[in-house]
Amino acid sequence: MAPYNFVMDYAQKNDQLLDKVMALPEGAFSHEKGRDIPKVLSGLSLIKFTEQTNLEAYLYEPVVSVILQGAKEITFGQRRLKVGAGQALVVSHDLPVVSQITEASAEKPYLAAVISLDLTVLRSLYDQMGEFEFAHDQTQSMNFAHTDVDLLDALDRYLSLIDKPAEAKIMAPLILKEIHFRLLIASQGGMLRQLIWHDSHASRISRAMQQIRQNFRGQIMIP
Repeated sequence: MAPYNFVMDYAQKNDQLLDKVMALPEGAFSHEKGRDIPKVLSGLSLIKFTEQTNLEAYLYEPVVSVILQGAKEITFGQRRLKVGAGQALVVSHDLPVVSQITEASAEKPYLAAVISLDLTVLRSLYDQMGEFEFAHDQTQSMNFAHTDVDLLDALDRYLSLIDKPAEAKIMAPLILKEIHFRLLIASQGGMLRQLIWHDSHASRISRAMQQIRQNFRGQIMIP
């Protein structure tokens, strides 16, 4: 039996997903820099830029952004991250950042699949996983790692439901739950497990941000 080639398997899966995304009509993508990004499926947005952008201020919400092609730089506090194709960026709670697209062209646009994180789903999964032990390393509010093959596979199956409304009604919630599970057990899952501990620092920040959002009636401006 031939040895399992993780690198080849990952490359094939990423290329397969990239081809599927590239074949979608332009209406499936967001080209905007604002906060109101349309969803192609529940909890999923597709971002596309065909050129580099200037530095822009954003308020990131809890998401995972799977970069399929191109690259971007993000600055928050004293940290600067460069995230590119084959990597997944995880944001554990609302976070003001400055970011820009650094690799994009008409021939090779920046492409990312952005999945909104549902804390209710994460907590439910974590409760079910209670008998398993996980390392609780020091965590960050934002971090990235190489995208897991199983996460790519789940995302591929989720995208396949875009033009299948009957199947999406039944299968989409199940696959979206699997995506959350894959994130919890991934190498950067510690930051999400911190987020759903009721007494953790990350959890307290998340609750404070929720209260600000609920009680703040005007638009939040980021200088």
